[in-house]
Amino acid sequence: MRDHARRRPSAGTGLAVAATVLAFSGTPPLLPQGVHWSFELEVGAGGSFVERRSLVVDAADPSTLERWRTDFVLLDTNRSLTTYATWFERDGERFDVHGSEDRANLVLPGESAASREVVARSFRGARVGDTLHAISVVREEPYFPGTVVAIPRLDPGNRIDVRVAVDSDLPALRWSLDQGDAAREQLRVESAAHGLRLFTDELSLPPAGESVGPLHLWLSWSHDPGWEGVAAWFRTLSASLPTLDAGPPDFPAPLGDTVPEIVHEVTARVQREVRYVAVEIGIGGFRPSPPVETWRRRWGDCKDKAQLVIERLRLAGVVAFPALVLSSWDEAIDPAFATPYAFNHMIVAVPRAGSSEPSSAARSPDDPAADWLFVDPTQPEGGAIWLHPGVQGQHALVVRPADLGGGVLVRIPRRHDAERRELAVELRLAVSGEASGRAELVLHGGPAVSIHHAEDAEEAARDLLRETFDGFRVGEVVVATRPGEVPAVVVTAALSGPSPWNGSSSLRLGAASTFGTVQPGFAARRALEGSASTVWTIRLPPGASACRLGAGAERSFANAAGETRQTASLEVDSAAGVRVLVRRDTSPVLDAISDPERSEVERLALEERRFRRSRLELTCAAGGR
Repeated sequence: MRDHARRRPSAGTGLAVAATVLAFSGTPPLLPQGVHWSFELEVGAGGSFVERRSLVVDAADPSTLERWRTDFVLLDTNRSLTTYATWFERDGERFDVHGSEDRANLVLPGESAASREVVARSFRGARVGDTLHAISVVREEPYFPGTVVAIPRLDPGNRIDVRVAVDSDLPALRWSLDQGDAAREQLRVESAAHGLRLFTDELSLPPAGESVGPLHLWLSWSHDPGWEGVAAWFRTLSASLPTLDAGPPDFPAPLGDTVPEIVHEVTARVQREVRYVAVEIGIGGFRPSPPVETWRRRWGDCKDKAQLVIERLRLAGVVAFPALVLSSWDEAIDPAFATPYAFNHMIVAVPRAGSSEPSSAARSPDDPAADWLFVDPTQPEGGAIWLHPGVQGQHALVVRPADLGGGVLVRIPRRHDAERRELAVELRLAVSGEASGRAELVLHGGPAVSIHHAEDAEEAARDLLRETFDGFRVGEVVVATRPGEVPAVVVTAALSGPSPWNGSSSLRLGAASTFGTVQPGFAARRALEGSASTVWTIRLPPGASACRLGAGAERSFANAAGETRQTASLEVDSAAGVRVLVRRDTSPVLDAISDPERSEVERLALEERRFRRSRLELTCAAGGR
């Protein structure tokens, strides 16, 4: 399914394209001081709309001039450019920009073809101190009665003005902002039944020293504002698809006896034999291809592969439905705002009353009697029941026929037991003050897929170990994959470096936090990636005796977000000497994080980091350097 909202904002402005490109380069869209961005959207009685965008940039320094030297407009099969004017001013004189226009096809990562077109104009001849101007007018025939406007990151000194007007013959305008109340505190809002204005100016908002965004302004003027309205829209798109009258000869009937066995067999075949290829051409970015065509050519995108699975299951007597979902590590849809543009992926939902299937049974608060098994035919790793962490915990819109209850929004559960990291470290401390040993890191689920698909898996694993063992030298790294229902990767490496124990007092065993860097506003969904365990086995230098652990060896913290715990003990063996065993475990319990729970996650992350950075008091009668 077309990643409309997150990767292809439909604002249709140079800023929207810049936001798209910068999102993939890791740089957030930013309006420097001296930029005035205004955007008007006028929706006509037929539902089509006109976008008018104006950009004024005071290029007071070289970096601002370089950043805005090129202006963009984004077009598509349903978006046409009616007006485009660009010029710059110097000392009150106007210089039009004409013969510097370029057009290029915009194909995003993961796509093989797309119908998007970028029109770009460069402000050739502009110098520092000039004022850059761009005005564009674009007309769009939306596929769904709504859109999403990409608002750039706001910085002190910016001026921004967004105005939306909907024809009075259409339903009342509905709108939402990504960041909810926090964003509304930074933007002035004036709203009416058929109109909206969001704005700020350089004298008031945002406060000095703060930035907000980038944001998405979600808009809808649908006659059916609920999720059933979105489901009905999708049913209409796919109603003309021809069904399979019989299973293709080279796609034999599944041999399983139970519903889960049949689902897993059909899904696994499509995972193996149909390549993932995304072709985003107009409405084809939303409408699945005919299943018989997908199977014949042996390639398709997420909705093509899902539709093929649904049809083959139907022939096997198993009912299955499309499920629209947002696949994202750190974003989630707004359950209160129904729009198809919030989704970028399609999987398969199978109703199973009384299912006991791990990870895939999901109950909807709107339909508590329903029990769902979710499978994703696009995943190349793992078994049929494992879902990528970017899908786990997300809301899915299950598109059932109207006579079977219509569309229903269901929360996909998160498998903390599948998304886990297990680290085992064995170190031998020498009297000389050096330490050496080995580490084995076992990654399950999403973290394993990240290493497996890295351009250089060994180097990616080495970087991960360096982050984990700050101050240690990482020797030869070996990466091996483990087949199974959940992807798994085993990383082993030799370690050497200064001893973490000075022979008389504290032992420091640093390791990277489960949650990454802890800072205000960090991506709390990282806390949902799964559990983590670390076991240290430290063999003390020969001669160490009468050892004891000090206070603080046992630590624990728990709140609504989960639990983190540390235990430590000593083992004495007449032959092997003294060993210190330290175990650290962190177990999140949330399926998803809302704003009220964010502070709980941050507190859990801070406590875990404190445990990992703390020193363990260890004293011995002998055995120092």
